[in-house]
Amino acid sequence: MLNNTSTEQLQALYAQIEQVYASFRSLRGEAEGILETSDMPDSKSQLGDVLESTETATMAIITHASSISNVVAQSNLSEAARAEIDGHVSAIFESCSFQDITGQRIQKVMGRLHALEEQLQRLSSSAAFSATPARAEKDPLKNGPQLTDQAPDQAAIDRMFDEQ
Repeated sequence: MLNNTSTEQLQALYAQIEQVYASFRSLRGEAEGILETSDMPDSKSQLGDVLESTETATMAIITHASSISNVVAQSNLSEAARAEIDGHVSAIFESCSFQDITGQRIQKVMGRLHALEEQLQRLSSSAAFSATPARAEKDPLKNGPQLTDQAPDQAAIDRMFDEQ
């Protein structure tokens, strides 16, 4: 049989456990809310598209700079003119190193976003929720540039203007 002091201590301990549990439930709810209403998945897609676009643009720049270098080598330009143009072409090649550096940094950010998303997912799925917050509707015209694979091609844009 418990005495009054033991009963009071158990009740106080039980109240503390309930407070911790309520705080944990609140934290889980906040984590789920972040996942449901955040742009985290879209941010990863946007960053991935930036990587692809910069790589494509960089490869085009390198290809064109190589073509310029080949034309100069086959031209009747003076040695001084060739040397000057080759210097500019070399500077273009060196400038294209930005793509590798930015790619590495963007990959690092994407990795961190992915890790955070996984942590929030584990936290929010640690218990079932009865209601989930609705994702806010956005005006598609205010979301900035579309992902490359979702953007309309030039023919679709031309058709849109022809219909008006």
